[in-house]
Amino acid sequence: MLGILISLCLVGSVAPNASIADRVQYTATQIPNGRAARALNNVGQIVGMTGSSGETDDQAVVWYHRNELTQVAAPAARSNLSRRTVSKNTFSCAASVNDAGQVVGYLNGETTTLPFIWAPGGDLLELTLPSGYVGGRALRINTAGDVVGHVMSRGGVRGCVWSNGTDPLALDALPNDTYSRARGINDSSLVVGISGKGPARHAVLWTNGGTARDLGTLPGDVRSEANAINKNGDVVGISEGPSGVRAFLWNRRNGLQNLGALPGYENSEAYDINDSGTVVGSSNGPEGSRAFVWTPKGGMRDLNNYISPDVGVVLLRAYAINRKGQIIAWAVDRCPGDETGACQVSECPPAPKYSFLLTPATTQ
Repeated sequence: MLGILISLCLVGSVAPNASIADRVQYTATQIPNGRAARALNNVGQIVGMTGSSGETDDQAVVWYHRNELTQVAAPAARSNLSRRTVSKNTFSCAASVNDAGQVVGYLNGETTTLPFIWAPGGDLLELTLPSGYVGGRALRINTAGDVVGHVMSRGGVRGCVWSNGTDPLALDALPNDTYSRARGINDSSLVVGISGKGPARHAVLWTNGGTARDLGTLPGDVRSEANAINKNGDVVGISEGPSGVRAFLWNRRNGLQNLGALPGYENSEAYDINDSGTVVGSSNGPEGSRAFVWTPKGGMRDLNNYISPDVGVVLLRAYAINRKGQIIAWAVDRCPGDETGACQVSECPPAPKYSFLLTPATTQ
C-alpha cells in the first residue's frame, strides 16, 4: 500500500495585486481524526479512512456534520461476510457516499481486496462478485444505490456495476482491449472509466446496456482516462501524450475540451465535476502540485488563491465537489521557501498530511 516518496517544493501562489478580501472565497475546515478524505455527498457527509499512509490498520470512516466521526463497521467482526474476508489486518477505505448515507469502498481479504457497501446503523456487506471473479473495489455510488468499480480474476480486470435487484454486471472492454475499470456513475446510470490493453488506454462511457463508447483523446495524445460524470452526462478526466497530461471535459455536443493548466504549470488532471459543471483537480509542474477549480465562466483557478493565508497550508489536489460547491482538498504545511526552491516537503501516497473541506463563502 505504500507508495514512493515524492519531494515537492511548495511555494505559495498569491495574486500580487489582489486584496485579502478579494481572494478569500472559500472557508477551509480541516477534517480531524483522519487525514485521507476522499469523497462527499450533497448534504456534507465525507468519507475516507483514518490514516494517510495506507497502513494495514487504517479504517473506513464517515465524517458527519460538526466533525462527528463514525467508523464503518470493522470487517473482521461481521459474520455476514464470507470467510475469504478474514485477514491478518483490517485495512478498509471508504471511497464514495450518496445522499442517503450509503458508503462503498474496499477492504482487505485473505489474498486480495473486496468491495463493500455500508449504511448507517447496518452491517458492512460484501458486494457479490460476478461468476469467476475473486476480488474487486467499489469506487462510486449514485442516488439510487447503484455502485461501480472493478472486479478481478486470473483472466484480468473488468469494470463492474452493482445495481439494486440485479446480478453484478462485468463491463466489456473496447474491441481488442484486455481490461476495463469503472470510476464514475451518474443518476441515469451512465458509467465512465477506462478500457485498455497494456499501457494503452482510452476514456470510456458505458450506456445502461453496458455498451462501451470510446471518448477518444485530445489532439496529438495517445491515452485518456475518465474519472467522473455528472447528471448532465458531462465527463472529466485526463488525456496524455507527448505534450504531457491535460485535464479534459467531454460532452456529447462538443466532444473533448482541453481545460489547460494553471499559469506556470505544465500538466493538469480533472478528478470530479458537479451538476453545475464545476470541475476540480490538480495542476502539476516542476514546483509541485496545486489544487484547482474550473468553471466555464472563470476558467481554471488556483484554489490556494481563494483561501485565507492564515490557514497555513498548500492545497495540492481537489478530489471531490458536491452540488453546493463544497470541495475536498488534500494539503501539506506551507513552508517559507526561497528562490532556489530549497524548502521541500514529502508527500506520502495515498494521501498528504491534511484533508480540508472548502465551503464557498462568496459567489463563484
